[in-house]
Amino acid sequence: MESTEEDDLDAEDRDALDAASITVVEAIEIAVGEVGGVLDDVELDEEDGTYAWEVTLDGTDSGDDVEVLVSVTGEVL
Repeated sequence: MESTEEDDLDAEDRDALDAASITVVEAIEIAVGEVGGVLDDVELDEEDGTYAWEVTLDGTDSGDDVEVLVSVTGEVL
């Protein structure tokens, strides 16, 4: 049987995706537009009942990782 990413989603992950009104691609574009850099990692995270895309970028100036939280509605937190 072939495995897919969907197989790895638990109920919390599904709730987070259902709550998202922007896609992961849109969240990345927002984060890069905010601070610049190159994508390192992205995940949908929940904190205190609020879901947000956590986008990690390799900073262009310092080379350090920069984390940008983008709400599921597109607002930079």
